[in-house]
Amino acid sequence: RDIVYGICRNYCTIWTLAAAPQWSATSPQVLFIVVILGCLGSAPFNEWRGYLLQSKGQELTFKEFFKPSNFVRSTSLGAIKQGLALAVGYWCAPPAAKFLQGLISAIKG
Repeated sequence: RDIVYGICRNYCTIWTLAAAPQWSATSPQVLFIVVILGCLGSAPFNEWRGYLLQSKGQELTFKEFFKPSNFVRSTSLGAIKQGLALAVGYWCAPPAAKFLQGLISAIKG
């Protein structure tokens, strides 16, 4: 699942930059898009992993385990949450670093 996530992110980055060449690979909007698409691309493998790692003696059949509505909801919300968090972090980090450098310089005198 992690390998599929990485491969999805790499290809989505290439496709996103080809579609919007004015953006850079480190743009928050690129990160937002590719993280969401990477999460969605690797989601079936995450579900399969969960199915294979069931507790012994309490295993469910695949039909009992896999609930499409739960899968779509949790995958969508998880992907948006992760994409938004990383994009906001990318957007906030440079101004925060600049502020802290100024604060440290002011304290040192």
